[in-house]
Amino acid sequence: MTIEYYYHPLSPPSCVAWMVLKALGIEWEEKIVDIFIEEQRTEEFAKLNPMKQLPVLKDGDFILTESRSMAIYLCSKFEPTDKKNKLYPRDFLEQSQFLELMLRDIDNYQTVTKYLNVELVFDGRATKMVDEFLPNCEKFLREYDGILAKSEYIFGDHLTFLDFACAHTVSTMRMSGFSEWDKYPNVKRWKQALSKLPYFQQCVEESSKTNADMYKLLLEKGREVAFNTFTAQK
Repeated sequence: MTIEYYYHPLSPPSCVAWMVLKALGIEWEEKIVDIFIEEQRTEEFAKLNPMKQLPVLKDGDFILTESRSMAIYLCSKFEPTDKKNKLYPRDFLEQSQFLELMLRDIDNYQTVTKYLNVELVFDGRATKMVDEFLPNCEKFLREYDGILAKSEYIFGDHLTFLDFACAHTVSTMRMSGFSEWDKYPNVKRWKQALSKLPYFQQCVEESSKTNADMYKLLLEKGREVAFNTFTAQK
């Protein structure tokens, strides 16, 4: 049975599982949910996810509604057991360390969204970032840079889906216009390495650039103008 993935390319939380689907070459059915008309908030969509949020992964009758849990499920089900460099480790000690970093990255992503004031800006109730959260963003960038000073990737010397998650968090900073990347040379080197992945441009770079453009318009012109502009460009 083909996996159904309900998402939108401009929905940052959709990024991680989307990249895992592509990285593992899994057969899946694309289900685009139109966030510009808030299709995810309909009662029909609520049958899939009562929280009315993206993404949603459906495998037969089995449904998941959190991108990182989807990544674990996909790797556990589809990644070959004899594959040397796995996207998700099988050893329980490594899994514990991996999950610890993953949960910290979730906190870091929430810090970015607080800095960007995402909920209020996208709802048209605010036109400013919350600058008091910038130091916390810089703190986790220093943390990532320190990790990457010791290894090629976030979790050791081969690619894992934790790189997808952290890349998504770091790239979301682009929406703020943040430009001081030279302070984090190891993060820059790591992102350059990830950019060579055949799906990175589509899943991360294109969506983060479009989101940055939209966010700038939201701050300058408000929700109605921004949504009308990007709906017309679809």
